[in-house]
Amino acid sequence: MKVSKVCQECGKRYPTPPKQCMCGWHFTMEVESNDPAFCQYFSNGRQCEELGSVTFSARSKDWYCGDHARMLREESFKR
Repeated sequence: MKVSKVCQECGKRYPTPPKQCMCGWHFTMEVESNDPAFCQYFSNGRQCEELGSVTFSARSKDWYCGDHARMLREESFKR
């Protein structure tokens, strides 16, 4: 899976993909198998069909598509 060189949170561009952006966003993906990591967001019992590209922790196995990661991050600030 190709890793983006642009932070999905702040838009900062990097010459090579870092593990974490200066804003704190983790966006590299280390795939342990040949299976794609799908977005872990579930709604009404159904899993999102997009590929996961964003995680909130470097060691997390939960990956989210950009839209759901942004939504979850915004909800966490409301608490």
